[in-house]
Amino acid sequence: SVLSEARPLWQTLNNLPMLAENLSIDAQSLTLMASFDEAIDASEEAAALAASIDNVWGQVTARSFVGLAYVARGEIDQALAVIQNVITDAERQRHPVRGLGWFYLGWLYAQLGVESKVTPTAERSLEATTDFPQLRSLGLVLLAWRPQDKVDAEARQELLSVAGQPGQRKTILLNDMVTDLALCATYLARRDYDQAGQFLDGLVRRWRSSGLGYFLPYALHMKSQALKAMGRAGKARDTLEQALETAVESENRILQWQILAELGEAAAAQEIVHSIAGNISDSGLREIFLSYARSLIKTAGQ
Repeated sequence: SVLSEARPLWQTLNNLPMLAENLSIDAQSLTLMASFDEAIDASEEAAALAASIDNVWGQVTARSFVGLAYVARGEIDQALAVIQNVITDAERQRHPVRGLGWFYLGWLYAQLGVESKVTPTAERSLEATTDFPQLRSLGLVLLAWRPQDKVDAEARQELLSVAGQPGQRKTILLNDMVTDLALCATYLARRDYDQAGQFLDGLVRRWRSSGLGYFLPYALHMKSQALKAMGRAGKARDTLEQALETAVESENRILQWQILAELGEAAAAQEIVHSIAGNISDSGLREIFLSYARSLIKTAGQ
């Protein structure tokens, strides 16, 4: 990549701040490409370099994305540790990524089915992005991309009004990607299945061609829901199987078990669920997740 090609220059010039920044940006890109081991390595190297020159700001930047990698792999304790450290340090430094940190925490809770904590973290994300309006969508995404009986209708409407057109937003790539998915969830909720399907087809093509694998299985999963709602059961199952394939390829275990449940593979889903639960030290959080998973697997099997 261009980033990796620039590293020897910064090393030759002994420009450690730029080298750390280079690695931090690479960690962000690699996370969204679902190259998790490489992303974590780049993040840790960047954080170590920033620490060696007492650059606290740089240390926060270096760790600002990889929490998502741990969430996808179902390594919840590691995810919580990284995300909470980012939030603490970013709040102390008034760093722009503090809104991201709160979004990550809300995303983690949403994936675990801890609904009671999604809204408070979304509100903290909204508060933290007051000075960075280009990131405001992150908090709105958490409020809008919810189970239908818990969705915040005002947040969903605001998301529609501020989202703009895909590829034309002046924001970071992560924000762009999750905003698009939340918009699709809104179309599905409104039973506008044709628009959701067309939108999702565009996302799948764009993310596949760009190698952006993190949210690709979510897009395919959502596309299968649109197809099922339109009565196209066979195509819906084919798309769901594609979603599973991409989730496996991208090491996204936190979504894999849900897809397996919908495919009728309850035993395989439960195996992943128990593996993830084994990496949740907080007993309360673990029990909520297990209860959520049992309910979803049971419902999917009906």
